[in-house]
Amino acid sequence: MEQEFVVVITPAINIENDYLQRGFVSRLAQILEEKKINFINLFTEMGDLKNYYFPLDLHFNEKGSALVAEKLHKKLEVWKESMELAR
Repeated sequence: MEQEFVVVITPAINIENDYLQRGFVSRLAQILEEKKINFINLFTEMGDLKNYYFPLDLHFNEKGSALVAEKLHKKLEVWKESMELAR
C-alpha cells in the first residue's frame, strides 16, 4: 500500500544566518516540487518569527500552532478532494 504524507517546512528561530536557512529551504522546496511530494512551506506564511514561537523555547506558541494547523488542514482538504475526484 502506498503511503501519502505532507512535509511541513518550518523556519528555525534559533538559526541566526537567515540567508543560509532560506537558501536551504528554497532548494528543499525545489526538490519536493520536482519529486511531486506534497509540502507546506511556512517560510512564505510567517513574517516575524518571534510572533510564532515561545520567547525562550524553540516550539510554536499558540499563534504558531494555529497557523500550522490551518495550513495543514487546508492542504489535506484539497488533497482529499483531489483523491475523491481521481476515483
